[in-house]
Amino acid sequence: MALAFIGFALGGLGIVLGGSVVLLVIGAVLMVIALVVAVSCDILSDVVLDPPRDEPEEPHQTPLHRIKRSTDAYRA
Repeated sequence: MALAFIGFALGGLGIVLGGSVVLLVIGAVLMVIALVVAVSCDILSDVVLDPPRDEPEEPHQTPLHRIKRSTDAYRA
């Protein structure tokens, strides 16, 4: 993460300083190195993709429902 952060910061600094190509290239190289390290370390291996839950919504009353009903009655 530190490599990606430094690369992103250098790229942003390169843009702010008038498009400094040297800083942009160094930032891009650091971002690519960070990508290689992230893929080689398999940092997303702990992500679990659960199937979507399809649960019925329980009816509930909030003040917003009452306000909407009163404004609908006022308009009619």
